[in-house]
Amino acid sequence: MAEPEQKTEPTVEKKTPTVLGTKTRIKLASHDSTLNALVDRDANILTCIQPIDWNRLLVQARATHGIKKGRYYFEMNVLQLNLSKEELDNGKGLEFRIGISKEESTWVGGKGSICFDHRYVAHADGDNRSKLCLPGHVPLIRQGAPPVLEDDVIGLEINLDMLTDMPHSVTLYINGDPVTSPELLPESMIEGSPAVYPHIAIRGGTVQTQFASAKIISPNDIPMIALAHPTHIVERRIPKSASRKGIKPQFIYPIGIKTSSVQEINQKWVDIWNEKNETYVDCSTRYLREWMAISDVPMKERTEYGLTCLDDGEHLSRWAKGRECHVIWSCTGLQIFPMVRKRDLSWFKNYEIIGHVLPFISNDSKQKKLFTKFDEAQCPKEDEGFDKLEFKENVEIFNKQLEQWKIDQRLHSKVPNLKSGPNFKIRLDNWHKFIKEKKTVKIGGKFMKEDWMIATLRFELINLLISFKEDVIERVSFPVSLLPYYYKLYRKTSALNLQLFNCTSVEELVIKICTPALKIENDFLASGFEWNSDEELLDRIFDQVNNEREKRLTMVWAGDEKSDLCFSAPLPPLLTPPKLANLKRIPAPIPNDPRSKIPKKEEKSAIVKAVSKALSKTSTVASPPLPVFTPKSIGAKAMTAGTVR
Repeated sequence: MAEPEQKTEPTVEKKTPTVLGTKTRIKLASHDSTLNALVDRDANILTCIQPIDWNRLLVQARATHGIKKGRYYFEMNVLQLNLSKEELDNGKGLEFRIGISKEESTWVGGKGSICFDHRYVAHADGDNRSKLCLPGHVPLIRQGAPPVLEDDVIGLEINLDMLTDMPHSVTLYINGDPVTSPELLPESMIEGSPAVYPHIAIRGGTVQTQFASAKIISPNDIPMIALAHPTHIVERRIPKSASRKGIKPQFIYPIGIKTSSVQEINQKWVDIWNEKNETYVDCSTRYLREWMAISDVPMKERTEYGLTCLDDGEHLSRWAKGRECHVIWSCTGLQIFPMVRKRDLSWFKNYEIIGHVLPFISNDSKQKKLFTKFDEAQCPKEDEGFDKLEFKENVEIFNKQLEQWKIDQRLHSKVPNLKSGPNFKIRLDNWHKFIKEKKTVKIGGKFMKEDWMIATLRFELINLLISFKEDVIERVSFPVSLLPYYYKLYRKTSALNLQLFNCTSVEELVIKICTPALKIENDFLASGFEWNSDEELLDRIFDQVNNEREKRLTMVWAGDEKSDLCFSAPLPPLLTPPKLANLKRIPAPIPNDPRSKIPKKEEKSAIVKAVSKALSKTSTVASPPLPVFTPKSIGAKAMTAGTVR
């Protein structure tokens, strides 16, 4: 028998990208990644530290090589998602940013960078372009982009080829299909033809980068970036470890209140280390706040950052020391206190500690921060543990600024153990008598309730200022922010009600309601006029409110409705019926229940009498007695009307 012919399946030729050059070993640079980044030994798998809020921040890393010409492609595939079942059921997937950036840029999608995020939104040069980058640029709809799950592949096409239709652009791919139109690079990434490096950021999972071989070949057969021509590819310098043998890494420690000098000092050391090609960790306040902003993590009040991993300095120092490189520390303003300096320096004992003493800015209200123990602030000394101590200005100027800062802190703080004097209540009683007299006068009779409210508020605040000067000799006034505190302290029974005058802040209350009787000078409350006696003060306030009332009515009658008051006097409380005393609740009888007690005729009559007696007390006007009709009277009336049948 002849053997049957074996059917041979036709061989399918796999598409392979065109090789333009030798294969280059491209990997993720662990030294150029965020503190919460974990990179494997082969430097192609990226994940995030999970505990203590680190997973709430984006984890990012940049590649060791970039390109300056050509058209190339790289991708990352999702190995694992660190999301709960509830988050997956709600349609949440991997949050990512994939793009390119220049060597000196810090964040993917920040200055000198362009990227796409998990919603297919382009971020270029620090700006969110807020559009769904499909052909035609349809406005962004957040739910329009499907979630990226495990085994999905995210790719980016980098086109720097001037011979193509869309040079200087990037395109996003999901599972081999383009999901965006080409997005043009910003001008800062085109001028001078700088090299651009692959830059990625993720949150909520683990990814593996592919620079040499693609898991899913792109439809356009674009070569991988690791196969780029030698003249197209650029390698970054690998920085040396700062903790080499016999060399201590440097710890830069700014001391002072937050000023623009902090960024200047930090940039100085960054330039020095970049020139030496040495690694460093930036834990400055500016860097950490930018990190939170790019991660869409909101700031919290009463904390420096609102995340435990950043607010806890000891925990942050452990991860910073784990990089074995130079460290730039944050300037929170607490470094002016010796106990804080002693604690911070104990975390970096094996470092060369360089302290930078910065000048104070005590007159800047936007940067003002009150410290409860401001008297303990002291000028730093080298014997505290510093290897070097550099002053932005000399020691004498710093000490003068420190003393002025303490005075400024004292003036902006509450007066301890303050008790109100008797004059405040005496003047307040005189004001109430003055109001009663004025209400009987023709002009006072024209005042509405709102006018008396304005006049009373102005007098109360001026009276508060006068009493404060009498009770606290070393101070002339207090900050506007402390007005509710001192108002409650002197009035004792009532608090300052901003909603009553339709105001949202104390500053708005003073400006809208109390001007020109009161004003704000350098954050402090001050009177708007002078007077010689208490009687003159009362008349001045009354005349001011009356003049404003007449001017306001004239403007409103002329058709200017904006000149009317922004609030209305509260309505009187509704009258509640008096309580009926001595009434017992009688339960409803249950049919066929032997235990139910039906009230007798005597009890019913007693209840009726009690109700009628209580109702008679509620009525202020005595009602006439009801007529008593008898059969004789009814018959007589009917006979006179001629209706008796």
